[in-house]
Amino acid sequence: MVSIRLKRFVVSTAAVVLAVAGSLPLALLLAWGVSRSFANRARAIASLANRYTAGDLSRPDYDYGADELATAARALDGSIQHLGRQIAELSRDRA
Repeated sequence: MVSIRLKRFVVSTAAVVLAVAGSLPLALLLAWGVSRSFANRARAIASLANRYTAGDLSRPDYDYGADELATAARALDGSIQHLGRQIAELSRDRA
C-alpha cells in the first residue's frame, strides 16, 4: 500500500507543478509587456535622434521617464540643445 507520506509528496509535487505551469504564461506576458514598453521608448528616442540629424533641433515634448534609458536620452538631448545654441551663436557672430 502507498503510504500517507508518499501521497502527500505526490499531491504537493502536483501542486507545485500546477503553480509553475499556471504562472509561466503570466510571467511571459509580463516580460512581453515590459520589453514592448522599452522598445517603444527606444523607437521614440531613435526618432528624435533622426529629427536632430535632419536639422530640427527644437526641444522635444517627450517624457523620457526615470530609468537608465531616460538618463541617456536626456544626456543626448542636452548635448544637442547645447550644440544648437553654439551653432546659433556662431551664426550670429558671422552675420
